Amino acid sequence: MKMTTEEAFVKVLQMHGIEHTFGIIGSAFMPISDYFPNAGITFWDCAHECNGGYMADGFTRSTGKMAMIIAQNGPGITNFVTCVKTAYWNHTPMLLVTPQAANKTIGQGGFQEVEQMAVFKDMVAYQEEIRDPTGLQRY
Repeated sequence: MKMTTEEAFVKVLQMHGIEHTFGIIGSAFMPISDYFPNAGITFWDCAHECNGGYMADGFTRSTGKMAMIIAQNGPGITNFVTCVKTAYWNHTPMLLVTPQAANKTIGQGGFQEVEQMAVFKDMVAYQEEIRDPTGLQRY
Protein backbone atom coordinates (compact mmCIF):
# COMPACT_ATOMS: atom_id res chain seq x y z
CA MET A 1 0.00 0.00 0.00
CA LYS A 2 1.34 3.42 -0.94
CA MET A 3 1.82 6.14 1.62
CA THR A 4 0.28 9.55 1.19
CA THR A 5 2.55 12.59 1.22
CA GLU A 6 1.21 13.46 4.66
CA GLU A 7 2.00 9.98 6.02
CA ALA A 8 5.51 10.11 4.54
CA PHE A 9 6.13 13.53 6.09
CA VAL A 10 5.05 12.34 9.54
CA LYS A 11 7.18 9.19 9.13
CA VAL A 12 10.22 11.40 8.45
CA LEU A 13 9.46 13.38 11.61
CA GLN A 14 9.33 10.14 13.60
CA MET A 15 12.61 8.95 12.09
CA HIS A 16 14.25 12.15 13.33
CA GLY A 17 12.80 11.89 16.83
CA ILE A 18 10.30 14.74 16.64
CA GLU A 19 7.76 14.20 19.43
CA HIS A 20 6.63 17.78 20.09
CA THR A 21 5.64 20.58 17.77
CA PHE A 22 4.55 24.11 18.62
CA GLY A 23 2.77 26.88 16.73
CA ILE A 24 -0.41 27.53 14.82
CA ILE A 25 -1.83 25.09 12.30
CA GLY A 26 -3.59 26.58 9.31
CA SER A 27 -5.41 24.90 6.46
CA ALA A 28 -2.17 23.83 4.76
CA PHE A 29 -1.14 21.69 7.75
CA MET A 30 -4.48 20.23 8.80
CA PRO A 31 -4.10 17.02 6.74
CA ILE A 32 -0.64 16.46 8.27
CA SER A 33 -1.67 17.24 11.84
CA ASP A 34 -4.39 14.57 11.63
CA TYR A 35 -1.57 11.99 11.74
CA PHE A 36 0.21 13.47 14.79
CA PRO A 37 -1.69 11.64 17.58
CA ASN A 38 -1.16 8.14 16.16
CA ALA A 39 2.49 8.99 15.45
CA GLY A 40 3.13 10.00 19.06
CA ILE A 41 3.63 13.66 18.17
CA THR A 42 2.11 16.19 20.55
CA PHE A 43 1.02 19.50 19.05
CA TRP A 44 1.05 22.53 21.34
CA ASP A 45 -1.28 25.21 19.98
CA CYS A 46 -0.04 28.73 20.70
CA ALA A 47 -1.68 32.14 20.66
CA HIS A 48 1.18 33.55 18.57
CA GLU A 49 3.76 31.83 16.36
CA CYS A 50 6.71 33.51 18.06
CA ASN A 51 5.57 32.15 21.43
CA GLY A 52 5.59 28.68 19.87
CA GLY A 53 9.17 29.23 18.78
CA TYR A 54 10.21 30.28 22.26
CA MET A 55 8.42 27.26 23.72
CA ALA A 56 10.24 24.94 21.30
CA ASP A 57 13.56 26.60 22.15
CA GLY A 58 12.94 26.14 25.88
CA PHE A 59 11.71 22.58 25.40
CA THR A 60 14.83 21.62 23.46
CA ARG A 61 17.20 23.28 25.91
CA SER A 62 15.54 21.64 28.92
CA THR A 63 15.12 18.13 27.47
CA GLY A 64 17.85 17.85 24.83
CA LYS A 65 15.21 16.75 22.31
CA MET A 66 14.69 18.79 19.15
CA ALA A 67 11.20 20.18 18.58
CA MET A 68 9.42 21.45 15.49
CA ILE A 69 7.61 24.74 14.96
CA ILE A 70 4.77 25.29 12.50
CA ALA A 71 3.13 28.41 11.11
CA GLN A 72 0.79 29.24 8.29
CA ASN A 73 2.35 30.92 5.26
CA GLY A 74 2.70 34.70 5.04
CA PRO A 75 2.33 36.59 8.31
CA GLY A 76 2.56 33.41 10.36
CA ILE A 77 6.02 32.75 8.99
CA THR A 78 7.26 36.28 9.56
CA ASN A 79 6.15 35.96 13.20
CA PHE A 80 8.92 33.35 13.57
CA VAL A 81 11.76 35.76 12.82
CA THR A 82 12.64 36.77 16.39
CA CYS A 83 12.34 33.33 18.00
CA VAL A 84 14.23 31.57 15.19
CA LYS A 85 17.06 34.10 15.37
CA THR A 86 17.13 33.67 19.17
CA ALA A 87 17.39 29.88 18.80
CA TYR A 88 20.11 30.34 16.19
CA TRP A 89 22.24 32.48 18.51
CA ASN A 90 21.59 30.06 21.39
CA HIS A 91 22.71 27.15 19.15
CA THR A 92 19.39 25.44 19.79
CA PRO A 93 18.46 22.86 17.16
CA MET A 94 14.96 23.49 15.87
CA LEU A 95 12.97 22.22 12.91
CA LEU A 96 11.00 24.99 11.23
CA VAL A 97 8.36 23.75 8.78
CA THR A 98 6.21 26.17 6.85
CA PRO A 99 3.85 25.91 3.90
CA GLN A 100 4.27 27.99 0.77
CA ALA A 101 2.02 29.40 -1.92
CA ALA A 102 0.97 26.94 -4.61
CA ASN A 103 3.85 25.99 -6.93
CA LYS A 104 2.06 27.37 -9.99
CA THR A 105 1.63 30.80 -8.42
CA ILE A 106 4.99 31.34 -6.68
CA GLY A 107 6.49 34.66 -7.72
CA GLN A 108 3.17 36.13 -8.82
CA GLY A 109 2.42 37.99 -5.59
CA GLY A 110 -0.14 35.47 -4.40
CA PHE A 111 -2.12 35.68 -1.19
CA GLN A 112 0.26 35.67 1.79
CA GLU A 113 3.25 34.81 -0.40
CA VAL A 114 6.60 35.49 1.28
CA GLU A 115 10.16 34.85 0.06
CA GLN A 116 10.69 32.39 2.90
CA MET A 117 14.16 31.22 1.97
CA ALA A 118 15.39 34.82 1.87
CA VAL A 119 13.74 35.69 5.19
CA PHE A 120 15.50 32.91 7.10
CA LYS A 121 18.81 32.63 5.22
CA ASP A 122 20.86 34.45 7.88
CA MET A 123 19.30 32.71 10.89
CA VAL A 124 19.34 29.01 10.14
CA ALA A 125 22.15 26.51 9.71
CA TYR A 126 20.35 24.72 6.87
CA GLN A 127 17.20 25.24 4.84
CA GLU A 128 15.55 23.53 1.94
CA GLU A 129 12.39 24.05 -0.05
CA ILE A 130 10.59 20.94 -1.25
CA ARG A 131 8.19 21.64 -4.10
CA ASP A 132 7.70 18.04 -5.17
CA PRO A 133 6.44 15.49 -2.61
CA THR A 134 8.86 12.88 -3.93
CA GLY A 135 11.60 15.07 -2.44
CA LEU A 136 10.74 13.60 0.97
CA GLN A 137 12.50 10.40 -0.10
CA ARG A 138 15.87 12.07 0.58
CA TYR A 139 15.16 12.16 4.28
